[in-house]
Amino acid sequence: MPPSSITVYVQSKADNSPGHAGIGLIITGSLTQEISEYIGIASAVQAMYQAVIQAFSFAADHEITTVCLCSDSAELLKRLQQRHCPDLSIDLSSLHKRAVQSARYHRTEYRLLPSSNPYLLRASQLAAQAISDQHQPQTSASDHHDKHHALQQSAGGVVYKRQGQHIKVCLIAKKDGQLWALPKGRLQPGESWEGTAVREVLEETGHLATIADYIDQIDYYFYWKDNHTLYYKLVAFFLMPVIVENHRQPDGEADKIAWFALGDALQRLHYQSEKNILYQAQKMLKTVY
Repeated sequence: MPPSSITVYVQSKADNSPGHAGIGLIITGSLTQEISEYIGIASAVQAMYQAVIQAFSFAADHEITTVCLCSDSAELLKRLQQRHCPDLSIDLSSLHKRAVQSARYHRTEYRLLPSSNPYLLRASQLAAQAISDQHQPQTSASDHHDKHHALQQSAGGVVYKRQGQHIKVCLIAKKDGQLWALPKGRLQPGESWEGTAVREVLEETGHLATIADYIDQIDYYFYWKDNHTLYYKLVAFFLMPVIVENHRQPDGEADKIAWFALGDALQRLHYQSEKNILYQAQKMLKTVY
């Protein structure tokens, strides 16, 4: 018996760049379905990657082995067939990695279609409808309980200084000083990744630091039950030497702020993903000092 297969037509919309964004999917084949979903604040390209990830997630949830993915973007389809795309920006590379990884579990065909294709037109309408519905008053708190997703973007840094022959790293602690982490925070509208990292480091630590280099990014999902939202979180980290220590009073978000030798900082960091960022920063610093 041949494996179950579906064809998915994907589209996205954003009301700004970035702005409120939605995705639309038309699924035909062994299963048929229309999906219209608001995904939070994102660019249209970010949203398109989210649409692709949603398509493969749908296939995986329904144990479908063969997927034909249809789009009017030749660039997107070309990139999806490449495991690594070093030219992608920070805000897209992690989404690209997730999309490519999702595709590996399926026999996938990529098909380029004109924007006038009726299924793509309908998918585009669904993406626009997702944004429109988000701005309508809700009659029930449970209306978006099952299908409310959002993209959340943050930036931070490995803040360091040289003290004698040693490098020290600044960490912050939260949760009554028990959880040590790298300083970071969310992007504001129109703000760059680098600008966010500098601002958040200053606000959380009081130290004025600059951007020396990009390190890497981490991504993960978390669920916020207060608004019934599953967030896809993307955090970019930069290597950041201190320019002026104690430049201003911290904003009080951190319970503790302290400098540690690299080895101690690695031991104290709570999250393995941030330990990995610090490992990479350590390698980069060895080429400098």
